[in-house]
Amino acid sequence: MINCAGPFAVTAAPVIETALRAGLPYVDVAAEIEANLDTSTHFAVRARATGAVVVPAMAFFGGLGDLLVTAAMGDWTSADEAHVAYGLSGWHPTAGTRVAVAVSGNAGTAGASATATTSSPSRPPGHPEVCTYMTVEAAGELSAAERRAVASGQDIYAVSAPLAVEAVHRVLTGRTRTAGVASAGAIFDPVDSLRALSAHISLDLPK
Repeated sequence: MINCAGPFAVTAAPVIETALRAGLPYVDVAAEIEANLDTSTHFAVRARATGAVVVPAMAFFGGLGDLLVTAAMGDWTSADEAHVAYGLSGWHPTAGTRVAVAVSGNAGTAGASATATTSSPSRPPGHPEVCTYMTVEAAGELSAAERRAVASGQDIYAVSAPLAVEAVHRVLTGRTRTAGVASAGAIFDPVDSLRALSAHISLDLPK
């Protein structure tokens, strides 16, 4: 079951309930942080206990970034920070997006994959921020400590539909790594999932 009917703060819970009762996997395209947190809070234990699959935020905001973060991490099991940056030349939000933002009060997205942890850099007492600069050539040998994955395309809405459909296809064909409420990067093979979207996005992934 794919839920595309936002605002998800209103629709996610009842549609998930319906999917669980019917024994169907659930995927949505929510970009509302509160709705995604509510999904995890209210359905994680129940979904895992029954072996159900619930994947919130499987869209441009959320799922795509989560897959990229997980793909970039590769064999890393944790990271000090995960940065997801969106570079848009313009944005013409749909009526549904505007309603969702009005309901949630936040235009943010789902967090990075649960496989990545975030923390604030330590700072010496009395120094709110410390910046250190080094030439690119001199810092080159340190680049192995940082990994990056990049996706580019034409339309943030046009990539959300393929993301959601690919998620459902993987669930129905048994290509999942866990059950319960899970992020895109936790439940799907991130690199393989991203490459399956090659008709819609261009990728630059770690070797």
